[in-house]
Amino acid sequence: MAVIDVETLVNLAIKTVMNDGINYTLIDTTDPNHRQVLHTHRVELAQMKDSLAQQPAEPILFAGREWELVGYPTVSYMQQRQSWVPMWTFLIGSGIFFVICYLLYRLQARAYSVQVQVEQKTHALKDANSRLESMTKCDGLTGLYNRTQFEQALEREIQRAVRDETPLSLMLVEIQHLSNYNSQYGRVAGDQLIRQVAQAIDDMLKRPGDLVCRYTGSQFIAILPRTEGASRLGEECVTAVKRLQIPFEDEPESRVSVFVGGVTVTEQKEMTASRLCAYGEIGLTRAKADVDKGWHWMVVS
Repeated sequence: MAVIDVETLVNLAIKTVMNDGINYTLIDTTDPNHRQVLHTHRVELAQMKDSLAQQPAEPILFAGREWELVGYPTVSYMQQRQSWVPMWTFLIGSGIFFVICYLLYRLQARAYSVQVQVEQKTHALKDANSRLESMTKCDGLTGLYNRTQFEQALEREIQRAVRDETPLSLMLVEIQHLSNYNSQYGRVAGDQLIRQVAQAIDDMLKRPGDLVCRYTGSQFIAILPRTEGASRLGEECVTAVKRLQIPFEDEPESRVSVFVGGVTVTEQKEMTASRLCAYGEIGLTRAKADVDKGWHWMVVS
């Protein structure tokens, strides 16, 4: 029977080649159920908390026994060899990442701000174009369509009436003695009078297809598509203006009134813009001749 001094043996075999910063333990693993620590070498009492730092060697067969040597570095060994490169790499990489994120955020915020400004400018431009278009189409005083728009609308309605073989009517309205009213009450009152009469005529014609326009300074003209028996509109228009009860001392009834001349055309050959306007002027002239009635309606068939 031989006695083996394990410590002496380990010192001879390992210590000469092992770094002083390494702790190691020699374990007898012949019986897996009864692992026996044969020798422990501690350079430093503090142990590594990370079990991954332990490095077992290949099993050693000696004198019919199986030994296992497990070594692990000491804390001081690791600290001496620890490199700051990974940490600095992480910090620099994180800094670059956050800078890129911030720049992307700023670019996105800037793009959104530019988009909002573009939408606002576009909306403002559309509003300005709409107002400009309205100004070119409408009379500035009354808000009704102007004479240019009347002429364009009349051509469209004539084409539709000829195509559908339907009647077309035209009504011409003139404020009685507007120049005298302006001389007596002033231009501002005269403008107010024009606006009130325009509103009264527009309110009287309730059908969607009817169109009232400013024709001249004291005259309005209305296009009345598909209108049969329109002669009643002449009397209704005179009554609607008188109902405003606008004082005018020079008039017989001491209030503002209008002359109304109208025409209804059913004959397709007579449906031209010049003839319709001419018939309207004739009707207005005859209405002025009949002061008591104040309106005259013609039918051309």
